[in-house]
Amino acid sequence: MNEAHGRDRGHLRIVEMGPEQEGELRVIRQALHQQEVTLALLTEQMPALLWSVDPHMVLTSVRGAGLAALGVEPSRIVGRTAADLIGTPDSGDERIDAHLRALRGESISFQTTLAGRVFRGHLEPLRDDRGSITGAVGVALDVTERVTAEERLRDSLHLLSEAAERQHRLMARLVAAQEEERSRLSENLHDD
Repeated sequence: MNEAHGRDRGHLRIVEMGPEQEGELRVIRQALHQQEVTLALLTEQMPALLWSVDPHMVLTSVRGAGLAALGVEPSRIVGRTAADLIGTPDSGDERIDAHLRALRGESISFQTTLAGRVFRGHLEPLRDDRGSITGAVGVALDVTERVTAEERLRDSLHLLSEAAERQHRLMARLVAAQEEERSRLSENLHDD
């Protein structure tokens, strides 16, 4: 865009474009649109929740396939406070505390259970171009299957450990019984 083609109108600068610049602008707009579509598809298919809150902890946006697992429509929760959605305004609640800490500038990781699903999440402060905190942004990945598999693995290891302990006790009793039998046989041989 050539400066010679522009005119000042107060604070607004009008720039005239030729066919070449208009073609470039069209290509840029198409590329931007394709990136937006790809991002929307990615966030809607990811087994996660992505959200943002303003400084008053009002939910300003929410996306992700994790919403379907919770049976939640974004339009029904955007505009509500995090405390309202969580069901408590108590700053002692780890989820409320995580949001408050992110709004103070901290990066927070946490794990929580919502509607029987386990989510591992992370919150970051959302900053404007001057670095001022304007809210918080979070992502929480649905790790229910992983947590369930870990619990099953722990249960299996516990059962294996108990079985090994029982086997050890049985082997010790068997060895003791064998030693007792040898002693008795030895005494019988010496008595005869």
